[in-house]
Amino acid sequence: MSYLSNPLKLVSLCCCLILPGSSDTLTLRNAERAALENNLNFLSAQYELSATRWERNSAIGNIFPTVSFSTTYITTEDIAEEPPAPVAQQQPTVPTGPGIVGDGFSHQLSVTQPLFNGGVEVASLLVARKTLSAMEHTLEATRQDVILEVRSNYLNTLVAFEQLRIDSTGLAWVEQNLKQARVSEERGVMPASEVLRWEAELLERQVRINESHTAARLALSQLLLSIGETQVGEADVQLEGMELLKQLYRDTAEIIDNGVGRNPSILAAEDELEVAQRSVLVSITQFLPRINAFFQYDWPPENGVIVEQESYWTMGAQASIDLFAGGRRYSELQMSRYQARMAETMTQQMRRQTQISLENARDLYRNSGIEVEASSKRLQLMQEALSMVERRYRAGMAGLIELLDTQMQLEAAQVAYLGAMAGSILNRAEYLRAAGMLEELQ
Repeated sequence: MSYLSNPLKLVSLCCCLILPGSSDTLTLRNAERAALENNLNFLSAQYELSATRWERNSAIGNIFPTVSFSTTYITTEDIAEEPPAPVAQQQPTVPTGPGIVGDGFSHQLSVTQPLFNGGVEVASLLVARKTLSAMEHTLEATRQDVILEVRSNYLNTLVAFEQLRIDSTGLAWVEQNLKQARVSEERGVMPASEVLRWEAELLERQVRINESHTAARLALSQLLLSIGETQVGEADVQLEGMELLKQLYRDTAEIIDNGVGRNPSILAAEDELEVAQRSVLVSITQFLPRINAFFQYDWPPENGVIVEQESYWTMGAQASIDLFAGGRRYSELQMSRYQARMAETMTQQMRRQTQISLENARDLYRNSGIEVEASSKRLQLMQEALSMVERRYRAGMAGLIELLDTQMQLEAAQVAYLGAMAGSILNRAEYLRAAGMLEELQ
């Protein structure tokens, strides 16, 4: 059934979605909590933080020794039947270490402890820690972004459905006046042109109702999408009433300019800058020598024969340095330096942009208080004006055009008043987000 053909159903839907009093009411507080549980961006940031923690643990593991065990099956050719060489032709032998004759499994246990690899272990650990810190700040920035998005969508939805309710009330008002106009026309006290004007106004109101309904449903869908819901029925969701808007506006306080020092996005950018700078050190360590201590213990083949001893161990230290690696490491060093400069530039740019957003939100919030007061006064004025014009219209002292214009101005004043309050609340929330202090509704 079309909403245009049944305005009462439209009003019922509007009230069902707006009026509180049900256990299934989606409050602003619950909406923000649901978003922090279901929002895909926030969940993705949490997963990335967990992955970064494991990356840090991996960097810590590079400092500890490496223990490995290997088993090799060995078989050798039997050369005992070959005739020995003449004594004169025999050459003196040089000991080459334990010799193995026979076949079987050979086992080896190795322990390698990094002593100095150019400092790459320590540098990588510092990079991993800063990367983790940056990801923690990024998660906090995402959390505040989600709260701001949900709060904005919730209040916009309230205003959209209030617009729908006001249009529905205006439609009912036009229908009532149209009925009275038709009765007056039948009695001969009202011209047919005036009835025709009421009928035209009714059609215009029906078109406006349809537009308001579409806007309200779109706003509701956007709200549900921001909290992780993608489906909604015709009357499945109930929101808090307009008293929430008034209460939030009454609870807002004067903001204190603390700057952008606590903004998590900036803190994350600063950590990423340090990561880029320390990555330069990691690239430099590739040019330095590497020294590793090792301990190795060998078992002979199970059925073989070891010369002089059955098993032996080896320990010592090994140093190495790459003299030339095709220019790859030099290229990586230069690339890391330019990445560090780029991170520094981006951090400065983000700080300036955030400072501008902070100042803009602060000014808008301070001006919005005046706008709310002006809208409230205008609303009271239009309510009194409509009552006066209605009395004059019934007495034949005012025309239909004046009455309709006054009614439309009253409806516009109602929406403007609610929009001003919602704008003031959101301007304060945007300021708190820029300052890094936005918290979910308690």
